[in-house]
Amino acid sequence: MWEAQIHKNAPLPSCDSAEAWLDFDAVQGCMHQMKFGARPELGQYLGRLYALTHERPAVDALIPLPLSIRRQRQRGYNQCTWICHGLAEVWGLPVWTRVLTKAHRPPQAQQNKAQRAVAMEGAFTVGSQLPRDCRVQLWDDTWTTGATLNAAGWALRDHGAAAVHARAIASE
Repeated sequence: MWEAQIHKNAPLPSCDSAEAWLDFDAVQGCMHQMKFGARPELGQYLGRLYALTHERPAVDALIPLPLSIRRQRQRGYNQCTWICHGLAEVWGLPVWTRVLTKAHRPPQAQQNKAQRAVAMEGAFTVGSQLPRDCRVQLWDDTWTTGATLNAAGWALRDHGAAAVHARAIASE
């Protein structure tokens, strides 16, 4: 089944809800091209498709998970930002791209769940003023263990977010 609607067994402690949409194995080629094949427009397309098939969330804004400055320079774009812009086109919600910043960390592809959680500790900071008591939907492209979304969720909570809803296009 290509549409997973996965609700992870272990909820993310920092988030009010957490959900991934598609099964990663079914969309692996597309995800790889979006992330590493210089095809960011695939993220925008997936964002629009998600928004057309899901109800508009009761949030104040969409927040893409940021890349570290080094990784952003290497790739030239943030695929999560493209996803959020696709969502915003349909839902009419603002995209807050400057709220979170991420410190550079080694790639997580070869790390297990515990290693990913440790690597993400303190990785995110809130770089601009976050409106107090705001409700946000936090977006990642792929959810593997949830460590990245959870760490970003805590950073947002620590700076006044009243509600954080984590979403990902695909889940491994």
